[in-house]
Amino acid sequence: MTTECELPAPDIEVLVNEAFSLIRGRRFGEARDTVERIEELDRADPFGAHARIHLHIDEGTFEEGIERGIAYLTASDPFDGINVHNTMHLASLLMELGRAAASIEWQERVMVPSAPGQPMSYPGAVNLLWQTEVFGYGRSSGRALPWRTLAPTIPIDPNHAADVSEMIVRVMPLVALSDEAGIHALLASLADADEPAQGVLSGERAAAVHSVTEGLRAWWHGDAHLAAKHLGEALPVLSRFTDYQGQFAVIEDTLIDAEWLSGARVHSERILRDRVGAYASPRPRDQFWLGRILASTGRATEGGDFLESARLRWVGADDNSPELRTLETVTASS
Repeated sequence: MTTECELPAPDIEVLVNEAFSLIRGRRFGEARDTVERIEELDRADPFGAHARIHLHIDEGTFEEGIERGIAYLTASDPFDGINVHNTMHLASLLMELGRAAASIEWQERVMVPSAPGQPMSYPGAVNLLWQTEVFGYGRSSGRALPWRTLAPTIPIDPNHAADVSEMIVRVMPLVALSDEAGIHALLASLADADEPAQGVLSGERAAAVHSVTEGLRAWWHGDAHLAAKHLGEALPVLSRFTDYQGQFAVIEDTLIDAEWLSGARVHSERILRDRVGAYASPRPRDQFWLGRILASTGRATEGGDFLESARLRWVGADDNSPELRTLETVTASS
């Protein structure tokens, strides 16, 4: 078994970097050509597989990403180095298309047991497990997800205690486990840090993490109104702590669910319109959520179009998925 930091062969490394540059530039045709060149050199290269699945995520070709990802990870060792991270991407795509049973199987068998020892894979594993809860496939469906395995065990480094994204990832398992002592210690570590970072005072970072923590805790305990309040207040501030737009998508997802349950809908439509408009082939779940909001607020035609787009993408979804049940209900009432 290789380690997480193992590097690819030089020629492939150059091509992988080129592929990611093209993907970030949304030049998907050229990125696909580059990924195929990598596969001609070594179809089993895990870094090439990483580039390919990112291509499918950003391009919106989720179905092909799932097909390619399963073929690769079935033929390779999914526990080997960056393949744990590749497994997280596959499980995420499966969840996006409503194939929760397969997604959770990959999460529980590979991703969750391996992620605590891999800093690159741990945030994605935590975020996806939380999203699995938000999407209705965790405790609300009677399934206990393996949160205890993801409970943070690595001591907090005082030099990095004020990293907002890291702290939010750490707090999610603690909230799911109702570990109030652990939550208190984490928030205290932020309060003790007094160095400025990225032009933002540590007090502001601590306040942002505290607001998110309160929002997540409220959502976990069924108080959608309070969750929507705290997460809605935190979301505009979180953008100051990242250059990557999707880094806090799991917080947005939780806010969207909280606003739907509470009836607030203050932020959800704007978030979802921004997401749907950013991609030629958006996440079907975003289309589903946006369509549901529009249909419930008297905009049945526009909402129905989004719901139909989501339905067409979910043709292979699990029969018992909450999304399909909702689509059936909306269709029957229209």
